[in-house]
Amino acid sequence: MNLEELRKLVERGENEQVEFKKSTGQRTSAAKTVCAMLNGLGGFVIFGVTDTAQVDAEHKANRIRILEGVIGGMPGLTAQITAQVTAQVLHFCREPRRASEIMEILKLKHWKTFQINYLNPLLEAEFIERTIPDKPRSSKQRYRLTEKSKALLDSAKKESP
Repeated sequence: MNLEELRKLVERGENEQVEFKKSTGQRTSAAKTVCAMLNGLGGFVIFGVTDTAQVDAEHKANRIRILEGVIGGMPGLTAQITAQVTAQVLHFCREPRRASEIMEILKLKHWKTFQINYLNPLLEAEFIERTIPDKPRSSKQRYRLTEKSKALLDSAKKESP
């Protein structure tokens, strides 16, 4: 799914196969929705959008820019990483952080889910990098922003009102 397809999905609104969640704070409700969808025709749960198809106005410009950057930087990416989650990780990793610290800020407990859905895609897109690249399993391993993500955040900050 590309950004244009995502925008069209949001424009069409919620239905039996599309559900909007304002924030990742609604993960429990989203999990129930996903289970129901799996028992039916499938579908999409999209975070960062209200029930009335409005992106949270306070952070709309930054989220859209970050979402465009992430989707543009990760060919074939679906809605695995929402703009909101990506923004949280990028903001939090301005200082080098342990994976467990990043998981804590996202309120995630399952390592494999975090690794597959969040950490690996951000590493592959070069939005974050390891502080010890040749020892990915080191107990001293931290993750920090790359120059690419610093530039993205700087440009978003300059253009924000």
